[in-house]
Amino acid sequence: MPSGRYTDNIIYMAHNIEDIIPPSRRDSFSNRSRDVAGKMSEFLSEKKKETTHQNRPMKRRHAYTPAIIALGVIIISVGALLFFSGARVEIVPKTDTAPISLKLTAETSSTSTLPYSLITIDKRVVQYISASTTRTVKSIATGKLTIYNTLSTPLNFVVKTRFRTLSGLMFYLDKPIRIPGGHGVIPGTVTVSVSASKAGDIYNIKPSFFSIPGLANTSLANKVYAKSANSMTGGVSGVVPIISNKKKLQIQIALRGALERSLLKDISSKVPSGYTLLPGATTTTYTTLPNVLATSTASKKIGLQEDGVITAIIFPTLSLSRNVASKMITTYDGVAPVYIQNPQGLTLTPLGTFPNSKTQSFRFMLSGQATIVWSINKVSIAAAIAGKSHQEAQTIVGALPSVQKAYLVLHPFWVNVFPKDPSKINVTVSQPQ
Repeated sequence: MPSGRYTDNIIYMAHNIEDIIPPSRRDSFSNRSRDVAGKMSEFLSEKKKETTHQNRPMKRRHAYTPAIIALGVIIISVGALLFFSGARVEIVPKTDTAPISLKLTAETSSTSTLPYSLITIDKRVVQYISASTTRTVKSIATGKLTIYNTLSTPLNFVVKTRFRTLSGLMFYLDKPIRIPGGHGVIPGTVTVSVSASKAGDIYNIKPSFFSIPGLANTSLANKVYAKSANSMTGGVSGVVPIISNKKKLQIQIALRGALERSLLKDISSKVPSGYTLLPGATTTTYTTLPNVLATSTASKKIGLQEDGVITAIIFPTLSLSRNVASKMITTYDGVAPVYIQNPQGLTLTPLGTFPNSKTQSFRFMLSGQATIVWSINKVSIAAAIAGKSHQEAQTIVGALPSVQKAYLVLHPFWVNVFPKDPSKINVTVSQPQ
């Protein structure tokens, strides 16, 4: 190559992609290119449709959807307020609590400021136990019966007055007794002890009707009679099982304990509505009755019996509450209806002997922690505020001496006047704490 500078002649040629692909692969490449171009065209077409759809304005009906929903919520809310609309008054009654130790006097007269009544229950229990030995015994049956006097005047019966069963068995009165006269259709009554005329178990009879032979063939024959509430017991004539005195005493103590619990439960259930039985206002007398033999003498068992009579003093609840309030609260007028919240927290102690059917007045001490609660007349409160505004009703209820607090609520919130119909006003009384 000659020395010196030289210049290469470069020839530029126009080529396409096929010019550099071997002839054997040109057809395959051409097909793939057309496929890619077709897919790219489809993709761009879809994107254009999406863009066109997004830019299209919403139909008119969709524009009102939020307003319709809001209107529905408003209608439902108003309907709920109207459905749960009402007037409610919650009263907290006035109370006064203090320890007391009061001396009170009650009388049998119904016109007394503190009247009282007596209620009595007689109950008998028996327990059979095995005997260790036997002996020959003769004893008479005994028991109790109630004499009924339908006359308006009292009667006196002497000791040994006879009472006869329908089968002809005779029983004698143990002590002289006075039978009070009746009042209208209610006969005078008295319960007495009687004994069989002879020994033997034939006199151990079940509850029976008795006539009075001494009144036979007189005008009083059908006007005075007697009934027994329990069986006559203790009649024996022959060989009987015997138990030791020590064992007998143990059984007697257990029977009296069970009898006391049972009598207290029974007397509490007999207290009429509107009356109060206070702790300490009962007395119980026990009588050991003659032993009874088991049905089968071969068993060598003997029955020990105890009889209990419980007498309770009951007071009209309102009269008792007013008397306690009058002595406990200086500002109490003695007229307003009140009640003792927990009378079982008080104790009655007799000042002297326990009253009986002949007692006219009874003095006692009442002690403990007393809570006096003013009674609320819900009907009168509803009537007083019917048709009144909330403020007027609040003033009326707040001025009542029996009310400690009052909560007045009206629904819905825009209502400010109580219904004119008192029955649509719900008045409730909260229990004092």
